[in-house]
Amino acid sequence: MMERVQYKPDILMEIFLYSSPWDLLQLYATCRSFNIVLHENQHIWRLARKRLAPPVPDPTLPANLFGFPHSWTEVAYAKYIFGNTKCTFCGDVIDEPFVFASFSLKLFPCTKRKKCSLQLYRETRSLSEYQADGFKIENMQFCQSYMPYLEFSGDRGRERRRYAASQFKIAKAEWQVARELFHGVKRSSNEPEMDQLLLHISIRHSWSGAYMTTAESLVKWQSAYLRLLKTSNIVKRNIVKAQHFANDDRMKFSMVERSSTFKSYILSLNRTQTLLTLSDWRLISRQIHRDMQDENYGIMKFPIAKDWKKPVVCPLCPTVRRPRLFEGSGCLLDHAMRKHRGIDRSTLVKDAK
Repeated sequence: MMERVQYKPDILMEIFLYSSPWDLLQLYATCRSFNIVLHENQHIWRLARKRLAPPVPDPTLPANLFGFPHSWTEVAYAKYIFGNTKCTFCGDVIDEPFVFASFSLKLFPCTKRKKCSLQLYRETRSLSEYQADGFKIENMQFCQSYMPYLEFSGDRGRERRRYAASQFKIAKAEWQVARELFHGVKRSSNEPEMDQLLLHISIRHSWSGAYMTTAESLVKWQSAYLRLLKTSNIVKRNIVKAQHFANDDRMKFSMVERSSTFKSYILSLNRTQTLLTLSDWRLISRQIHRDMQDENYGIMKFPIAKDWKKPVVCPLCPTVRRPRLFEGSGCLLDHAMRKHRGIDRSTLVKDAK
């Protein structure tokens, strides 16, 4: 059995200081020792986000929270910006350097499907559109002071701000509770509940201004970051470099592109706007070669593409010395429908539904 290697916190901190925010989040969830070091040294997260080009702005904190703690830790701020790895609408893994998202509503659409980008606007509506639900604009003005809205809709005026349906339901329920308390029985009997509701509304109102200021500054940073990625053309340059290195090693680049090791490493380089070097290629080439061998033997990372034509082994069947190979994703789905009826097919093949 292999022994665990214990590194000193000083050595770990030196390694973490050269990591990106995406790498720090993965290291934070790796083991307990990494978690403790990263949690106790919050300045590592700040240096990581300030090292990006352009640097990530600091969060805005509310001025008063009525005695409640209002600190926003660097770990929570990093998770808020870089911790979303899946599309909010389709659930696919986001394998792009960065996507244009809404930080205030926590909606992160992918660019693989056009409907996901359009869903960002379909999930939100303006105040005038909410009138059709029987909720008056005067009542809505009571709630809109602490409701988060779509950042890029706030520049066109307060009336055209777009709010999420889930936030609207919460605001509507709070308005009904407030109306029952204020216009219900005697005020003396509802005094504790009214004070608690007013305190809750005041805290949310204090947080909403700072929260929306942070979200709008992040959207501006996001636009500048995506613009810099486009002008530097780092994605295409890294692909050209990888093609050159693969040809030198006599490796088929179409198989290299399908390697999970290559995808994750190139994605981390693209996010930090770093060019692929020969030493980087030597570091991952051996694992890429193993991934290519597994692909030839039918061992694949699931879910596979819908148009997959090569032999593949069913991951749900028991492991045997000579496993049965299925020719393509269609044969694998037919086998799963016959032998594994209770299994969700989307775990085997992408776009299976």
